Amino acid sequence: MSIIDREDIHEQIELAKVVDVENIPYEKLMGVLIGFVYDELYVKNCFQELSIDSKDEAIIRNYALRGKAFLNKDLTKEELTNERISAWTTHDSLIDDSSSKVLLRIIICLLYDREDAEYDVYGSGEILGVIFSLFLDLGSGYCSRLRHYLQEKLS
Repeated sequence: MSIIDREDIHEQIELAKVVDVENIPYEKLMGVLIGFVYDELYVKNCFQELSIDSKDEAIIRNYALRGKAFLNKDLTKEELTNERISAWTTHDSLIDDSSSKVLLRIIICLLYDREDAEYDVYGSGEILGVIFSLFLDLGSGYCSRLRHYLQEKLS
């Protein structure tokens, strides 16, 4: 399989055809990614499809909401850092290669503020590359769903 045949790379290329992925503002990108987790995974009950139990689902949803609270300025940078540290501790306690662990790793990426994410150095394109790669770890089809959601919200 060539690299272009990987779903994550293919979907990033398709997204770049319609969205200027290198110039998405930090707040917008993080808000849309958190929205995807909530709208496309939580609301559409994909947690069951991913075999994520209700306990892990609640943990993942709580961390996603903390990321959203930071974007809404209801959480300080220090509080966000503490949430990220807590999320990593929780992540390390989960079963290896579980969907819960992969999804929590995605959420952890959304618990970095602009400075700690080095957003001005790496930009939105690099962050999206990591996110797409992690969604590929969840299984086939998630990268495509993410691209369609991003296109809708960012175009």
